[in-house]
Amino acid sequence: EGRFLAAYYSNGSENRLMILEEDNIFPDRYKYFGGAYSSYDISTYNYGQSSSWSLIIVYGINKDMTASNYEFTNNNKTYSNNNLSEYILDIYIIEDTSDVSCNGYIYDREGNIILKLY
Repeated sequence: EGRFLAAYYSNGSENRLMILEEDNIFPDRYKYFGGAYSSYDISTYNYGQSSSWSLIIVYGINKDMTASNYEFTNNNKTYSNNNLSEYILDIYIIEDTSDVSCNGYIYDREGNIILKLY
């Protein structure tokens, strides 16, 4: 998404997220930006860069949870994905804010809340 790439993978014992950012000098290259792992099947990575932008990544394995969709609010705007598959890797770059909150929920097919997003 834009200037970021993300990879979600298993290292054999845990699932990990790796984030790469486009290089400022060589636009066809990327450099390591950050990473994460979670004990939850679906989680978020939240990062703010002063008041310029914030980065929110929703990631995980949806095999056992059978989540149908999610939505979260940041800076008075709602973001969502209504067509979740077995793997989730969605990148949101939110401009002109340092707010990294993502108050929202993951829902099952019946509309029941499975997990709260932070």
